[in-house]
Amino acid sequence: MAHKKNATAKGSGKAIAIIALLFAFLAIAVIAVVGWFGWQKRVQIEQLLHTQEQAQNNSAKLQRHIANMQSTLQQQEELKQLIYKQHQSMTLQKDLDEELGKQIHHLKIELTSLYLDSLQLGQQLDETEEIALAARRTAEMALNKPQPSKPHPHYYWVVNLLSVKAENVAKKEQAKLKKLGLDTEIITVHVKGQRFYRIRIGAINSKSKALAIQKDLKKRHHMPYAWIQRKTITTHRVKKHAHHAQ
Repeated sequence: MAHKKNATAKGSGKAIAIIALLFAFLAIAVIAVVGWFGWQKRVQIEQLLHTQEQAQNNSAKLQRHIANMQSTLQQQEELKQLIYKQHQSMTLQKDLDEELGKQIHHLKIELTSLYLDSLQLGQQLDETEEIALAARRTAEMALNKPQPSKPHPHYYWVVNLLSVKAENVAKKEQAKLKKLGLDTEIITVHVKGQRFYRIRIGAINSKSKALAIQKDLKKRHHMPYAWIQRKTITTHRVKKHAHHAQ
């Protein structure tokens, strides 16, 4: 009986030991599982922190890139403004050059007109002197005994086209006018002590014809400075000049 009790006690002790051992293994397993989950959680947290750090770095890089792009855009805008101002300056300079060229051209025309007017005035003075001389001669002839052999004054008209100081230039201009169908002659005149070679059309037997030729020259041949002039001839030269006038 005592032997059975001992066997039963030993069996109970073994069972308790086995149960304790099982509980120990279970506790170890639980601890291992909890540790494994904790390790996984820590790994996830570390990965999350690493991802967040990379995101922050990428965000900083993106902000720097955006700042660089904004700076580049600002520089491009400033360059555009500079190019636009330069273009405006060039356009303004071009307009000023064109306006200056026009003013210089008008000034040249005015100077040429004044020069030709002065020549025409000189010729008119010469003509006035010729008329006065002819009138004086006529008065002297009226006071003296009539002499039929002496010529009486007559007039004819010419259209002056151009006066230059060089004879070769005058001949070149005459050749150009001949190609335009204009029959001209070159004469030598002296104005204020200076010699000029004058190209003219003449002789013309009436002022109306001379004016018509002058008008035609201005209209068809663009010669606005052509001017007419009355010249004095004697009776023995009238037929010669009348022949040219026809």
